[in-house]
Amino acid sequence: MAEFFQGIVDATAAAGIKVVWLVFGFIGAALGVRYSPPMTKADALTALLAGVVCSGFGPPLLNAWIGWHLPPIVENLIAWVAGICGMFVVPGILNMGRSFAADPLEFIAKARAWVAGKGGAQ
Repeated sequence: MAEFFQGIVDATAAAGIKVVWLVFGFIGAALGVRYSPPMTKADALTALLAGVVCSGFGPPLLNAWIGWHLPPIVENLIAWVAGICGMFVVPGILNMGRSFAADPLEFIAKARAWVAGKGGAQ
């Protein structure tokens, strides 16, 4: 059994993901689900999974974006926050897809304005 868990740790390390980030992400996602409006068990499980996945990618993505090497405690905090916020990623992506399907040209115009820094809250 120990070999199984060591294999998981080795696989996540090879992907650049630390197991501690996944643990903090799970805790954050569980708190996010707990303090969200009532949802079905399937929705809660999906939200937990999305939070854990986001917590695995959050710290390395932020490190690459800002170009700094962050201390481990900050990386763990980022993973925790990504776990809380990660449960909203899937609905956000679906909303973007629906917006694109409804009017692709307007979606592209809004995306270009946002990237150029001219988009505001609407």
